[in-house]
Amino acid sequence: MCGHLRNVLLKTKSGFAMVFQQRRNDNINNSNENSKRNLKGAVPLLALLTAFPALSTDMILPAIPSLAKTWNQPLSVMNLILVCFFVTYGFFLLFYGPVSDRFGRRRPLLFGLAIYIVASLLCAFASSASMLIGLRILQAAGAAASSSISMAMTKDIFSGQERERILAYIAVIMALAPMLGPVLGGWVLANFSWPWIFFIQAVMGLIGMIRVLHFPETLPQVSDTPLSRVIHTYGRLLLNPSYIVMVFVMSASLFPCTVSLQVLLISTLTDLA
Repeated sequence: MCGHLRNVLLKTKSGFAMVFQQRRNDNINNSNENSKRNLKGAVPLLALLTAFPALSTDMILPAIPSLAKTWNQPLSVMNLILVCFFVTYGFFLLFYGPVSDRFGRRRPLLFGLAIYIVASLLCAFASSASMLIGLRILQAAGAAASSSISMAMTKDIFSGQERERILAYIAVIMALAPMLGPVLGGWVLANFSWPWIFFIQAVMGLIGMIRVLHFPETLPQVSDTPLSRVIHTYGRLLLNPSYIVMVFVMSASLFPCTVSLQVLLISTLTDLA
């Protein structure tokens, strides 16, 4: 009798524990769903952050011939405005990823956006080619944060097929931005002057910063991976022949097309000027 009663009490206790745990899991799931539902309004922000680098690169293209004449510099020197931006941007992509894993997404992103805004405003007041090239390096260092961390935020917020769909949207934006950049830059140049190109970029950065300030942290748990391990991982990648070959093949297939289109645009604008 006592054994039977003990079994009944144990089953009752186990049942209560299961009900309590189920309710707790339901509350957690509901909280997570509500949080994700709020975060899914981030697609416009992610799109804006993704478009920064391409717009920052190509909006200045229509102004290069006129700047070369104004500052009495050859096009080979003025093209450093583009080359230095590309190189700096690519380097800082490696920097912001591990930093955002260690300190969260918001702080490195806000830091990068602040650099981008300040650099854009300073570019608008550049008085020489060398000054503009140096400030473009600073601008690229900030622009890399938006591109790198926006992809990480996409991974934090979305999952499964939904993540694939959002990444497809972002890929379309990344493809459209280089085409729209020269058009927008040409319109600004026709109606205003070249410094307004950088004023507009600063406004875009400011809009992004304001939106990020009102946006919650998306990284659920920061990483405690030591910096030495991150550097070791990069070293292993650089020593991986398959990875290096793939990078060079992709660069060789995309870079000549991009550069040739930019050179064609600059040459055409130079002939029309």
